[in-house]
Amino acid sequence: MKPRTPSQLARVLDQLAASYPNGIPRESIRAQSVPMQDVSVEGGVARFEIFIEGEESRASDAARELLNGIISKGLRVESTDYSVTYAAAEVLDEAAHSSAAPYVIVFGAGRSNGISKRASGRPVLFTSSLEALVEDPTLKRALWRDLQALT
Repeated sequence: MKPRTPSQLARVLDQLAASYPNGIPRESIRAQSVPMQDVSVEGGVARFEIFIEGEESRASDAARELLNGIISKGLRVESTDYSVTYAAAEVLDEAAHSSAAPYVIVFGAGRSNGISKRASGRPVLFTSSLEALVEDPTLKRALWRDLQALT
C-alpha cells in the first residue's frame, strides 16, 4: 500500500525499521505534502474520503478492525476508491465540506450524527468516533443505516 498521509508513512517506516538496524537511509525516503482537499487516489479524486478525529497512532486495534469492516463490508470499496485522513477536531468540518470526493464520512467530529449536504449538494456523513462505535452496538447499528442512506 502506498502511504497517502503522514501517519500512513510513519506506519510503513515503522514496519521497515526492523530491516534497517542502523536506520533507514535518508536518500530512500521521499515525502510530498498534499493539501487535504486535493487528496487523490490513483490519479483521480477518491470516491469516499474518510476523516477521523485524532491521531492514527492512538487508534485501538478494535477501532482499526471496525474501520476495515466499514470500508470492506459497509462501503464495499477497493483501496483505490477511498482515502483516510486523521485530523484534529477543529479542522474536520472545514475539510469535510471542502472535499472534492463524492462521499465524505467524518468519525468523531463532535457534532450531531447524520447526513448533511455540502455547498456542492454532495453528502457528508457525520458519525461517532470509532472508539465509541466499538463500545456501543446501538451507535454501530445507526451507522450501518446511515451508510446505506449515504450511498
